[in-house]
Amino acid sequence: MERFVFGGYPINSKMENISWLVLEKNGNQAKLISEYALDAQNFRLGEKNTWETSNLRTWLQSDFMQKAFTKKQQEAIYETGYPCWHKSCDGSNVDDGDCYDKVTLLDIKEAQKFFPDEDARIARATKYAQKHGADTEYAPDCCAWWLRCPSVERFGLYEVVCVRANGDIRVWDRAMKCGVRPVITIDLDKARQCQYEMCDDVDEEQMLLEQRLTRCKNTLRDLCDDEELIDSILSGMKNTANNAEEERSEEIPTTTTPGYLYAHYRKVWLPLTIPGLTPGVN
Repeated sequence: MERFVFGGYPINSKMENISWLVLEKNGNQAKLISEYALDAQNFRLGEKNTWETSNLRTWLQSDFMQKAFTKKQQEAIYETGYPCWHKSCDGSNVDDGDCYDKVTLLDIKEAQKFFPDEDARIARATKYAQKHGADTEYAPDCCAWWLRCPSVERFGLYEVVCVRANGDIRVWDRAMKCGVRPVITIDLDKARQCQYEMCDDVDEEQMLLEQRLTRCKNTLRDLCDDEELIDSILSGMKNTANNAEEERSEEIPTTTTPGYLYAHYRKVWLPLTIPGLTPGVN
Protein backbone atom coordinates (compact mmCIF):
# COMPACT_ATOMS: atom_id res chain seq x y z
CA MET A 1 0.00 0.00 0.00
CA GLU A 2 1.00 3.61 -0.57
CA ARG A 3 2.22 5.45 2.54
CA PHE A 4 1.60 9.02 3.61
CA VAL A 5 3.25 10.93 6.47
CA PHE A 6 0.93 13.19 8.45
CA GLY A 7 0.83 14.46 12.04
CA GLY A 8 2.91 13.24 14.96
CA TYR A 9 2.73 10.94 17.97
CA PRO A 10 5.14 9.46 20.54
CA ILE A 11 6.45 6.49 18.56
CA ASN A 12 9.58 5.65 20.52
CA SER A 13 8.97 7.79 23.62
CA LYS A 14 9.34 11.06 21.67
CA MET A 15 7.21 12.81 19.07
CA GLU A 16 7.73 11.47 15.56
CA ASN A 17 5.76 11.77 12.34
CA ILE A 18 2.98 9.21 11.86
CA SER A 19 3.16 6.84 8.90
CA TRP A 20 -0.26 6.09 7.38
CA LEU A 21 -1.39 3.51 4.83
CA VAL A 22 -3.59 4.87 2.03
CA LEU A 23 -6.65 2.62 1.97
CA GLU A 24 -8.42 4.36 -0.89
CA LYS A 25 -8.54 7.61 -2.82
CA ASN A 26 -11.48 9.54 -4.22
CA GLY A 27 -10.37 12.62 -6.09
CA ASN A 28 -8.59 14.86 -3.60
CA GLN A 29 -9.73 12.74 -0.64
CA ALA A 30 -7.74 9.88 0.86
CA LYS A 31 -8.76 7.43 3.55
CA LEU A 32 -5.85 6.50 5.82
CA ILE A 33 -5.11 4.05 8.62
CA SER A 34 -2.03 4.26 10.81
CA GLU A 35 0.62 1.77 9.72
CA TYR A 36 1.29 0.81 13.33
CA ALA A 37 -0.80 0.50 16.48
CA LEU A 38 -0.05 3.92 17.96
CA ASP A 39 -1.50 3.47 21.43
CA ALA A 40 -3.38 1.00 23.63
CA GLN A 41 -6.79 1.82 25.08
CA ASN A 42 -9.84 0.20 26.65
CA PHE A 43 -12.92 0.11 24.43
CA ARG A 44 -15.47 0.75 27.17
CA LEU A 45 -15.20 0.61 30.95
CA GLY A 46 -18.95 0.52 31.65
CA GLU A 47 -21.36 -2.34 31.11
CA LYS A 48 -22.20 -1.45 27.51
CA ASN A 49 -20.13 -2.22 24.44
CA THR A 50 -21.65 0.14 21.88
CA TRP A 51 -19.27 2.20 19.77
CA GLU A 52 -21.37 5.39 20.01
CA THR A 53 -20.88 5.69 23.78
CA SER A 54 -17.47 4.05 24.05
CA ASN A 55 -14.50 5.51 25.88
CA LEU A 56 -12.40 4.79 22.81
CA ARG A 57 -14.52 6.86 20.45
CA THR A 58 -14.38 9.81 22.85
CA TRP A 59 -10.63 9.41 23.32
CA LEU A 60 -10.03 9.47 19.56
CA GLN A 61 -11.98 12.72 19.10
CA SER A 62 -10.34 14.48 22.06
CA ASP A 63 -7.05 13.23 23.47
CA PHE A 64 -5.70 11.62 20.30
CA MET A 65 -6.85 14.42 17.99
CA GLN A 66 -5.25 17.13 20.13
CA LYS A 67 -2.02 15.20 20.60
CA ALA A 68 -1.52 13.96 17.03
CA PHE A 69 -2.54 16.94 14.89
CA THR A 70 -1.93 20.69 14.88
CA LYS A 71 -4.90 23.00 14.33
CA LYS A 72 -3.96 23.36 10.67
CA GLN A 73 -3.79 19.59 10.25
CA GLN A 74 -7.16 19.16 11.96
CA GLU A 75 -8.64 21.46 9.33
CA ALA A 76 -7.37 19.07 6.66
CA ILE A 77 -9.29 16.12 8.17
CA TYR A 78 -12.86 15.57 7.05
CA GLU A 79 -15.69 14.80 9.43
CA THR A 80 -17.23 11.76 7.79
CA GLY A 81 -20.39 9.79 8.39
CA TYR A 82 -20.22 6.03 8.71
CA PRO A 83 -22.56 3.21 9.76
CA CYS A 84 -22.30 1.62 13.18
CA TRP A 85 -23.24 -2.03 13.09
CA HIS A 86 -22.35 -5.42 14.49
CA LYS A 87 -22.92 -9.05 13.67
CA SER A 88 -25.58 -11.01 15.49
CA CYS A 89 -25.32 -14.68 16.46
CA ASP A 90 -26.84 -15.81 13.15
CA GLY A 91 -24.31 -13.76 11.16
CA SER A 92 -26.71 -11.04 10.09
CA ASN A 93 -25.82 -7.35 10.36
CA VAL A 94 -27.48 -5.27 13.08
CA ASP A 95 -27.64 -1.55 12.28
CA ASP A 96 -26.86 0.74 15.22
CA GLY A 97 -27.33 3.97 13.23
CA ASP A 98 -24.78 6.44 11.85
CA CYS A 99 -21.91 8.32 13.51
CA TYR A 100 -20.02 11.42 12.36
CA ASP A 101 -16.39 11.83 13.39
CA LYS A 102 -13.00 13.02 12.21
CA VAL A 103 -11.20 10.00 13.65
CA THR A 104 -12.62 6.50 13.77
CA LEU A 105 -11.67 2.82 13.39
CA LEU A 106 -12.32 0.23 10.73
CA ASP A 107 -15.33 -2.06 11.00
CA ILE A 108 -15.26 -5.77 10.17
CA LYS A 109 -16.21 -5.39 6.53
CA GLU A 110 -13.59 -2.70 5.97
CA ALA A 111 -10.88 -4.75 7.68
CA GLN A 112 -11.67 -7.68 5.40
CA LYS A 113 -11.87 -5.43 2.33
CA PHE A 114 -8.62 -3.54 2.78
CA PHE A 115 -6.71 -6.41 4.42
CA PRO A 116 -8.09 -9.55 2.75
CA ASP A 117 -5.91 -12.10 4.55
CA GLU A 118 -4.56 -12.62 8.05
CA ASP A 119 -0.97 -11.76 7.17
CA ALA A 120 -2.04 -8.38 5.81
CA ARG A 121 -3.93 -7.62 9.03
CA ILE A 122 -0.96 -8.19 11.33
CA ALA A 123 0.11 -4.89 12.88
CA ARG A 124 3.21 -3.91 14.78
CA ALA A 125 2.88 -1.88 17.95
CA THR A 126 5.03 1.16 18.59
CA LYS A 127 7.17 1.24 21.72
CA TYR A 128 4.77 3.83 23.10
CA ALA A 129 1.78 1.53 22.52
CA GLN A 130 3.60 -1.35 24.19
CA LYS A 131 4.42 0.85 27.17
CA HIS A 132 0.74 1.72 27.51
CA GLY A 133 -0.56 -1.84 27.46
CA ALA A 134 -0.46 -3.27 23.93
CA ASP A 135 0.05 -7.01 24.36
CA THR A 136 2.90 -8.33 22.21
CA GLU A 137 3.19 -11.70 23.91
CA TYR A 138 1.84 -13.63 20.91
CA ALA A 139 4.40 -12.24 18.44
CA PRO A 140 7.36 -9.87 18.93
CA ASP A 141 6.25 -6.25 18.51
CA CYS A 142 2.86 -7.30 17.07
CA CYS A 143 -0.42 -6.74 18.90
CA ALA A 144 -4.19 -7.05 18.63
CA TRP A 145 -6.04 -3.92 17.48
CA TRP A 146 -9.63 -2.76 17.91
CA LEU A 147 -12.35 -2.64 15.31
CA ARG A 148 -15.39 -0.48 16.03
CA CYS A 149 -17.90 -3.34 16.01
CA PRO A 150 -19.41 -4.62 19.25
CA SER A 151 -20.12 -8.32 19.43
CA VAL A 152 -23.32 -9.83 20.72
CA GLU A 153 -23.72 -10.44 24.44
CA ARG A 154 -22.48 -13.91 25.34
CA PHE A 155 -22.79 -15.44 28.80
CA GLY A 156 -23.42 -11.98 30.24
CA LEU A 157 -20.25 -10.57 28.64
CA TYR A 158 -20.19 -7.52 26.38
CA GLU A 159 -17.35 -8.12 23.94
CA VAL A 160 -15.94 -6.15 21.02
CA VAL A 161 -14.45 -7.31 17.73
CA CYS A 162 -10.72 -6.95 17.20
CA VAL A 163 -7.94 -8.17 14.95
CA ARG A 164 -5.70 -10.47 16.94
CA ALA A 165 -1.90 -10.36 16.79
CA ASN A 166 -1.91 -13.21 14.26
CA GLY A 167 -4.32 -11.34 11.96
CA ASP A 168 -7.38 -13.39 12.86
CA ILE A 169 -10.60 -11.50 13.59
CA ARG A 170 -11.99 -12.39 17.02
CA VAL A 171 -13.78 -10.83 19.99
CA TRP A 172 -12.13 -9.24 23.02
CA ASP A 173 -13.23 -8.06 26.43
CA ARG A 174 -14.30 -4.40 26.11
CA ALA A 175 -12.49 -3.46 29.35
CA MET A 176 -9.14 -4.93 28.29
CA LYS A 177 -6.50 -2.82 26.60
CA CYS A 178 -5.90 -3.36 22.91
CA GLY A 179 -3.93 -1.62 20.17
CA VAL A 180 -5.43 1.38 18.35
CA ARG A 181 -5.00 2.08 14.63
CA PRO A 182 -6.87 5.34 13.95
CA VAL A 183 -8.58 5.96 10.62
CA ILE A 184 -8.92 9.43 9.06
CA THR A 185 -10.06 10.91 5.74
CA ILE A 186 -8.01 13.89 4.58
CA ASP A 187 -7.97 16.63 1.97
CA LEU A 188 -4.71 15.79 0.22
CA ASP A 189 -3.93 19.33 -0.94
CA LYS A 190 -4.41 20.79 2.54
CA ALA A 191 -2.61 17.89 4.22
CA ARG A 192 0.49 18.22 2.02
CA GLN A 193 0.92 21.83 3.15
CA CYS A 194 1.31 20.83 6.78
CA GLN A 195 1.94 17.08 6.83
CA TYR A 196 5.24 17.22 8.76
CA GLU A 197 4.01 19.53 11.53
CA MET A 198 3.92 18.07 15.05
CA CYS A 199 2.36 19.16 18.32
CA ASP A 200 5.48 19.64 20.40
CA ASP A 201 3.70 21.90 22.86
CA VAL A 202 0.89 19.59 23.94
CA ASP A 203 -0.35 20.30 27.47
CA GLU A 204 -0.10 16.79 28.88
CA GLU A 205 -1.68 17.83 32.18
CA GLN A 206 -4.69 19.33 30.45
CA MET A 207 -5.07 16.21 28.31
CA LEU A 208 -5.08 14.09 31.46
CA LEU A 209 -7.75 16.30 32.98
CA GLU A 210 -9.92 15.97 29.88
CA GLN A 211 -9.46 12.20 29.89
CA ARG A 212 -10.60 11.98 33.50
CA LEU A 213 -13.50 14.29 32.77
CA THR A 214 -14.55 11.82 30.06
CA ARG A 215 -14.63 9.06 32.65
CA CYS A 216 -16.94 11.20 34.76
CA LYS A 217 -19.17 11.63 31.71
CA ASN A 218 -19.41 7.89 31.21
CA THR A 219 -20.28 7.47 34.89
CA LEU A 220 -23.08 10.01 34.52
CA ARG A 221 -24.37 8.24 31.43
CA ASP A 222 -24.86 5.12 33.51
CA LEU A 223 -27.06 7.17 35.86
CA CYS A 224 -28.93 9.44 33.48
CA ASP A 225 -30.05 9.39 29.82
CA ASP A 226 -30.47 13.16 29.47
CA GLU A 227 -27.42 14.24 27.41
CA GLU A 228 -28.26 17.94 27.73
CA LEU A 229 -28.37 17.66 31.49
CA ILE A 230 -25.12 15.68 31.55
CA ASP A 231 -23.34 18.30 29.42
CA SER A 232 -24.61 21.02 31.73
CA ILE A 233 -23.37 19.17 34.81
CA LEU A 234 -19.95 18.53 33.27
CA SER A 235 -19.61 22.16 32.20
CA GLY A 236 -20.31 23.30 35.75
CA MET A 237 -17.91 20.72 37.16
CA LYS A 238 -15.11 21.82 34.87
CA ASN A 239 -15.59 25.51 35.60
CA THR A 240 -15.72 24.88 39.33
CA ALA A 241 -12.67 22.62 39.27
CA ASN A 242 -10.59 25.05 37.22
CA ASN A 243 -11.31 27.79 39.76
CA ALA A 244 -10.88 25.63 42.82
CA GLU A 245 -7.77 25.51 44.94
CA GLU A 246 -5.69 22.35 44.73
CA GLU A 247 -6.10 21.61 48.41
CA ARG A 248 -9.05 19.49 49.46
CA SER A 249 -11.63 20.59 51.95
CA GLU A 250 -11.04 19.45 55.52
CA GLU A 251 -14.33 17.54 55.39
CA ILE A 252 -14.18 15.28 52.37
CA PRO A 253 -17.38 13.39 51.52
CA THR A 254 -17.09 9.66 50.98
CA THR A 255 -17.72 8.04 47.61
CA THR A 256 -21.14 7.00 48.87
CA THR A 257 -22.21 10.45 50.04
CA PRO A 258 -25.47 11.22 48.16
CA GLY A 259 -25.25 14.15 45.78
CA TYR A 260 -21.47 14.28 45.46
CA LEU A 261 -19.07 13.24 42.74
CA TYR A 262 -15.31 13.28 43.15
CA ALA A 263 -13.80 15.29 40.32
CA HIS A 264 -10.50 13.46 40.64
CA TYR A 265 -8.99 15.33 37.75
CA ARG A 266 -8.67 18.34 40.07
CA LYS A 267 -8.79 16.55 43.42
CA VAL A 268 -11.92 18.33 44.58
CA TRP A 269 -15.38 17.17 45.57
CA LEU A 270 -18.27 18.78 43.70
CA PRO A 271 -21.99 18.72 44.49
CA LEU A 272 -23.85 16.64 41.93
CA THR A 273 -27.60 17.12 41.60
CA ILE A 274 -29.54 14.99 39.14
CA PRO A 275 -33.34 15.21 39.21
CA GLY A 276 -34.83 11.90 40.22
CA LEU A 277 -31.48 10.47 41.32
CA THR A 278 -30.20 12.86 43.98
CA PRO A 279 -32.12 12.66 47.26
CA GLY A 280 -34.34 15.70 47.68
CA VAL A 281 -34.02 16.77 44.03
CA ASN A 282 -37.06 16.30 41.82
